[in-house]
Amino acid sequence: MYKWWEASEVNGLPYVYRKEIQWCGWKQIDREGAMTIYEKNGKKVSVISFDNTFSVAEED
Repeated sequence: MYKWWEASEVNGLPYVYRKEIQWCGWKQIDREGAMTIYEKNGKKVSVISFDNTFSVAEED
């Protein structure tokens, strides 16, 4: 869990941060509510964004 004033439950992560994730090779494969799932080289991670905080977890 990370604290970050730019994280938002409604809007997710800021545009610039999402572009950086994409630039690093991660592809958004799903989004449901506050959770976004990214995939790279067969590995999946979920990012859950709330107001002022977000978490990152590896998916099975």
